[in-house]
Amino acid sequence: MGCLASTAAGDPAGVPVFAALPAPFNSRVDAVLSRMQGGSNETHFIFSGDQVIEYTTWSYAKTPVKAPPMPIASHSIFGRLPAPFNTKIDAVLSKQNGGEQSGSGECHIALSGDLAMEITTWTYDKTPVKKAPMPIANHSIFGRLPMPFNTKVDAVLSKASNAGSAECHYIFSGDQVMAVTTWSHAPSPLKVAPTKIDGAALLQS
Repeated sequence: MGCLASTAAGDPAGVPVFAALPAPFNSRVDAVLSRMQGGSNETHFIFSGDQVIEYTTWSYAKTPVKAPPMPIASHSIFGRLPAPFNTKIDAVLSKQNGGEQSGSGECHIALSGDLAMEITTWTYDKTPVKKAPMPIANHSIFGRLPMPFNTKVDAVLSKASNAGSAECHYIFSGDQVMAVTTWSHAPSPLKVAPTKIDGAALLQS
């Protein structure tokens, strides 16, 4: 289960970024899918259990809640995903296709249980499904990772400078973390080998 914590230094006014989150999001977050757009277009889809809410951290927004909580199964995008993704999303990794993360180039790897699938939130696509669900162990990226990352992912943190050879995602599974890339020119998706979360120095990719 991934998690988000609100901080008092969340924006220039010092207001906690996630203070406006209603229950159950204010106590548990499983995953976040971020549309990589700035300003008023910034949107984060936050998942908690079988619920999803659309949120922004843009400091000029009148309210950070862009769309109220609803069942994932009722959402206009995620409700069109096959089971179990239409009721539960555990983690999301946003691929950087040559630095393109909007429009037709948008692609996110969603994980639910021991399954992975590739999806898009681009509204002009006929379907949000880019690649059908498959076991994580069979995925072209995650299947090449060592245990336990090739069967279960709890959370993903992506570095801000995240295109080409600089692309780096921190993958968490149980008490371990490792750094990976989805860059198609990389000889391996593994950037930094697995290590214990609590005993690790800052991972350098």
